Amino acid sequence: MFLKIINIAAVCVLASPVIVVAQSFPDVIVETRPLIESMEFDRTQVEEQIRRRLESGIYADYTVDLGVDDPMRCEDPAFESYKTENDGAAKYSLRLKKDQWKSLEAKVQDAVIAEIIYYTWGHKNNKRPVFAVSPKSEAEGPLELLSPHLNSLYLTYSQSTYLQGGLGTHAYGPNCWYTSIAAVAANGSWYAKKRQLESSGWNEHRFMGATEFRFHMRNFEEVGSPQFGDIVRYYTDKELFYGDVSSGELHAAIYVGREITIDDYGTSHSRAIVLSKNGRRDTDFLKFQDLESLDSQYLNPIPETHKLIELGGGVDPRKRGFFRLRDGSRILDPKEANEESAAYPAFLVDKMNYTDRWDCLAGKIQPPPGENTSAYSYPERWTTIQWLSKPRDE
Repeated sequence: MFLKIINIAAVCVLASPVIVVAQSFPDVIVETRPLIESMEFDRTQVEEQIRRRLESGIYADYTVDLGVDDPMRCEDPAFESYKTENDGAAKYSLRLKKDQWKSLEAKVQDAVIAEIIYYTWGHKNNKRPVFAVSPKSEAEGPLELLSPHLNSLYLTYSQSTYLQGGLGTHAYGPNCWYTSIAAVAANGSWYAKKRQLESSGWNEHRFMGATEFRFHMRNFEEVGSPQFGDIVRYYTDKELFYGDVSSGELHAAIYVGREITIDDYGTSHSRAIVLSKNGRRDTDFLKFQDLESLDSQYLNPIPETHKLIELGGGVDPRKRGFFRLRDGSRILDPKEANEESAAYPAFLVDKMNYTDRWDCLAGKIQPPPGENTSAYSYPERWTTIQWLSKPRDE
């Protein structure tokens, strides 16, 4: 199998996609409202679902920022044991343990549930808002124009069949790279038909590694101004591995349109709206946000002493660009199509990199030898397609 991967990988590196210029789509104007104020949010149902997930242990090792929604909560004596101080500032946090939920006081349980809602469904005080989105005109909404399978991911935690590894924060499920590609590539969608794609179902929801995503991006061209369906890509030019940067990739989302508002002085304001799944963990879901929020999260300022500055030759190597899928592209899901997908070697490389980690998180194998190792110590060496295609004596 290893030699087979090497041979396929060599072809994968040398092959070049057919260059076809993508056609332009009309600008899409949308309207938004806070998700928690929309019909899509039922507080009773959401709180009950989160409570069941907490009782089942899904949030073990999840660190709760108690009182993030309302600091006044933490003035109650029930929160005193969770208090720490740094430079005179008080912080209340709780790292949940397995089977701990029922032993927590009711007021603390309520604060935990409120925190989870704050970071998933949104809150009026959250500087990274979450939206319900609808088209300004009578046109269909963004979800109706993209993959028909997104509804099973939108505002929905992953099914167990979509996950690898452990639970909650230790789960590897449909992530930003998978949802971004699947959203535009799935056959049968309005978007795929408009782009005249040769594609597959993209309905076997899963974690996608950065190597595969970076390969799929060969079917895209960078553009200056985004339009509906473009991928918003946070990345580095070099194939860096550090922190949240894997194989040079950091995050991806789908641009769906602009919201235009008029302030009290008659000035027009525009903001870009995107569809984003933040991370691979089973603690969040696919949702609408604004581009500014993603920029603040994935291009946040870092100190000059940061390792990424060193890797970037003295400058921050992270960047954001808009990428458009070329008309007529052949973009098959390698999990469905196997060798018929040009990305199959990249899919195998990611599988090689992550399988031991997933098995360790699932309790099937032990961490690698050494001090202070864990499941996240795997892989001991990150493999890339380029490395696989080199002669073995290099």
